[in-house]
Amino acid sequence: MAVRKHNWRPGSLLGAAGVAALGLVLALALALWRGAWLDIAPPAAGETVQPGYVYDGGPVVTLELKNYTSLPRAVVLVNGEPRAVFGERYVTVPVTEGDLLEVDGSFYTHPLVVEVLDVSRGVAAPPAGRTVEVDGSVAALGRVHLTGKQSAKTAG
Repeated sequence: MAVRKHNWRPGSLLGAAGVAALGLVLALALALWRGAWLDIAPPAAGETVQPGYVYDGGPVVTLELKNYTSLPRAVVLVNGEPRAVFGERYVTVPVTEGDLLEVDGSFYTHPLVVEVLDVSRGVAAPPAGRTVEVDGSVAALGRVHLTGKQSAKTAG
């Protein structure tokens, strides 16, 4: 009975190892791309976090990060709750009467400048053009005031 030798080629083993390594790199890239590394809790039902905000016709405020293209750990707070991150230069957040808009830049040691780029119809404050410098802390853009709307807090 003859013993049959196995015909393994070095290239086939290297190719398999290369495919496995590529798979691991792609899995890591997907995890990072989906934001798995952010320390921000997922939004509660009905809240949104950028990107992916779908405009529903309600009042919104659009903010622009003036001195950087993105700072993914700079957080927009609405009433002290994380609502969006500057994963891109522009962030749009839904607002209601009396909301307090703030930017949390405490993760960063360098100053960042944020401007209210635009507001939707019916938003009287904060006005477009308002700018704040955040220097390793939390800076307030101000309270939201809507034209022709009565606050739910004062209606009762």
